[in-house]
Amino acid sequence: MQRRNITGFNQKRPIVIYGSLKETIHGTSAAGEPHSLIIVCWRIQQRSPKRRLKWVRIRAVFQTTRASLGGNIDASYDPIVVSIAPQGTYSMFETPVAQTRDHSIEGGFEAGIDSIQGMAKVIHRKSQSFEKVDCITINGFERNVYNQQTADGLGDPDRCNAVEWQLFENSTVGSGLPTSFCTAVLLKRHQKDESPFTGTFTVRMKINHLTDAWIAVKRLIGIIPCDNPVIFNPAVDEPGTLAAFKGNLDDVALLDFCQFEMSKSGVGM
Repeated sequence: MQRRNITGFNQKRPIVIYGSLKETIHGTSAAGEPHSLIIVCWRIQQRSPKRRLKWVRIRAVFQTTRASLGGNIDASYDPIVVSIAPQGTYSMFETPVAQTRDHSIEGGFEAGIDSIQGMAKVIHRKSQSFEKVDCITINGFERNVYNQQTADGLGDPDRCNAVEWQLFENSTVGSGLPTSFCTAVLLKRHQKDESPFTGTFTVRMKINHLTDAWIAVKRLIGIIPCDNPVIFNPAVDEPGTLAAFKGNLDDVALLDFCQFEMSKSGVGM
């Protein structure tokens, strides 16, 4: 059975980010290549009334469990990131911000009679008013975590086995971040490999300088443990709403599963 709780469920922090698997479908692309689709839901719980999240980074690294003849993990069997959502940069909760920019031009001339001379200074100031927009920014991009030696050995400099999403608050109004959202990643697996692979999810955040330092110290001395990698087994069939796409996972519109919510109105709605 697939483990669903990824992170957050054993943490004691002023703000906790819970990550749980919403969908895990192992199948193929329309061309018959082995693929896996993973959708994760993230929820933010605020436990202190005077603190909010200003920045969050979510990183996921996917690696095979298959070992080479020497006993080391064979990176050539790592899943490859095909597409993710959200991908690129998005914005929400946009706020117009009025600003004024001053320009000064300074000049002068000399005048004198006989031995008396003086300098007249002229300053011209001009104010320019304009409007900019601040917003919550969300971005997501593929990446790889291979060292140069491993990358050269794989023979594919563009191969990506990791994804990263970052969220920045609207700093003008101190908006905090969405309290509920989902991310999705489509992976291509090795054609001749049905062995399990792992997903290592790492979450980092910024609240304020004092709290950030306190969390960093606790993580350094081991009070805040690292989350164990999640094991995904392609041989295990998981029920889900996307089971109908098992034979064409590359046709799934990933962005449809990535709604971002600031909050919900009312109780029981």
